[in-house]
Amino acid sequence: MSQLVGRPFVALSALLALLAFLESARAAERGNEVFTVRNVTVDTTAATAAAARDTALVSAERNAFQRLLARLTLASDAKRLPKLTAADLADLTEGFEVQEEKHSAVRYIASLTYRFKPPQVEKLLQDAGIPFAETPSKPVLVLALLRAGDKLSLWEDPNPWRTTWATLSPADGLVPFVVPVGDLTDFAAIGAQEASTGDAQKLAAMAQRYEAGSTLVVTALIRNKPDGSPKAVDLTSSRFVPGSDSQVTISSVAALKGETLDALLARAAQQIESDISEKWKADNLIHFDQAQEALVTVPIASLENWLAVEGRLAQVASIKRTALVFLSRSEARIAVQFFGDPAQLKLALAQRDLILTGEGEGLALSLASSEAAGSSAAGAAAETDITPR
Repeated sequence: MSQLVGRPFVALSALLALLAFLESARAAERGNEVFTVRNVTVDTTAATAAAARDTALVSAERNAFQRLLARLTLASDAKRLPKLTAADLADLTEGFEVQEEKHSAVRYIASLTYRFKPPQVEKLLQDAGIPFAETPSKPVLVLALLRAGDKLSLWEDPNPWRTTWATLSPADGLVPFVVPVGDLTDFAAIGAQEASTGDAQKLAAMAQRYEAGSTLVVTALIRNKPDGSPKAVDLTSSRFVPGSDSQVTISSVAALKGETLDALLARAAQQIESDISEKWKADNLIHFDQAQEALVTVPIASLENWLAVEGRLAQVASIKRTALVFLSRSEARIAVQFFGDPAQLKLALAQRDLILTGEGEGLALSLASSEAAGSSAAGAAAETDITPR
């Protein structure tokens, strides 16, 4: 009999201990990727290899930090960003790693990764009065359609617009972009016409295959000058987010003097990425002057299920802290202190596959269905269900 009573008690005690651990790990969780800048390249020549390396590292650290600020802040605030000394930067830097390097007697070439300290960077921007965002978006799946007369191309060759997206350097902001591989499975899943007309079921299936939060169908029409050189590319971008109305944007990018078609298409794709990233940052700015607290109910199916929820909460930048106020074998109630409004919190939680429903004092939080199923299965396999037997 004591074993039947003891099992849930032990599990609940372990849960409470883990809560304290996860709260202390919040800053580390948040700083994992958002405050990490990868692929910082340097190529420096000096009197000696050692001097070249020293100069390169100073330059790399500053370049990495500039990339971080561009990731977190709006482009409209670029001129207001603080100017820092080398000593200031050193205080903000957690550390760096050398991904690869080459050197000669006088030259140093390397690719590096820098990690910065989230609390110190946040304070720097707050003190400067510059708003910033830290919430990473789920990936955006890009379906690049090329229109030529009445013909639409997606997987078919040639499609220089799709090739442009496939070869574009990875985005460095809070919004990652994914281009499908274009294999037989993709070819069978959706065609150009279905993508163009916004077939919701097929677009959702494609997004699920690539673990994307939304799908961007962007159609390009290339206009040429009489001599055959590019004049402009006309763009129609349709953003499909499950459960929301599609968002349509129409634009045109004119070719620069002497610009090749490849360069024009690359610039147009980068502009689309930039516009989407800027809107995402604007929608997710952390409003430190709008601190709120909400009481949220979390159904508990297993210990693993609860730990998955708590671990994901620790990764949401707008959440200041969470506190457990009630715990039973079937549910937990937590006080969530956060910055911004509830709609912004809901959006940030959704990027971590956490679904917030209800309003006022009737808020409930749960894992997205696919994530909950995986967590429950893991819990059953490990036999750590916290309900009594």
